[in-house]
Amino acid sequence: MKKRVLVKCPVCGGNLNVVEYKCVKCGTTIRGEFDACALCNLNDEEMKFLKFFLLSYGNISLVARRFGISHPTAKLRIRQIINKLGWESEEKISPQEVLEMLDSGEISVEEALRLLKEGKNEQ
Repeated sequence: MKKRVLVKCPVCGGNLNVVEYKCVKCGTTIRGEFDACALCNLNDEEMKFLKFFLLSYGNISLVARRFGISHPTAKLRIRQIINKLGWESEEKISPQEVLEMLDSGEISVEEALRLLKEGKNEQ
């Protein structure tokens, strides 16, 4: 079984750079400093979530049902993955969605305040 590419140091948690590639067929070695792929930054749970999102053709309702979360929480997770990949999201979470997640107990008061402040700063 192949292992995932390491992007964080297992000792201190710092970012790792790939410095060497080696061809398994001919043995050619290429040295330098290479960035890891953006998807390599996602943990297993985020990859599982993203995979199901893609396999369901972006149907957020199916994703929410599959993971037992609300529609707003599914959108929040997608937004968090987009941010972790270093991409800019056009979709914003509305104050109403934040309040729904808070009301259902899916997020804490602190997380709700952070999301509301974040949304206010983007306007």
